[in-house]
Amino acid sequence: ISRIYATLNVPDADFSIFIQEVDEKGIDKNIAIGNIRVKYRKDSETPMLAKPNEVLQLNFNDVFIYIKKIKKGSKLRLVFESINNPWNQKNYGFGGDVSLETTNTSRIIEATILTGGKYASKIVLPVSKN
Repeated sequence: ISRIYATLNVPDADFSIFIQEVDEKGIDKNIAIGNIRVKYRKDSETPMLAKPNEVLQLNFNDVFIYIKKIKKGSKLRLVFESINNPWNQKNYGFGGDVSLETTNTSRIIEATILTGGKYASKIVLPVSKN
């Protein structure tokens, strides 16, 4: 549903996307949610660490989509964020066994989303004419 091209300063990171409907009054509602761990971006079995500033293709294919009609006049917004909440395992970006990483070895994870040329990130939504 979403293809994000990005560069990182670390070998691994966890990200979420939210696609939101924003109505004419500015009220937003999530209509799609997905997660990805960078080192498993190709498949869930084979870890593949990122190299600093390497252009990565992050495909958010396993996305939960709410089936609904988008109101006339609404806009869609993509929210891309690092996962940092009490419900998910914390990934400090070192690329090793995430369960062994601690706040004693934390680092700042920087991600840059690319938006143009051959690295144009995009959202692909299913559309019905009904």
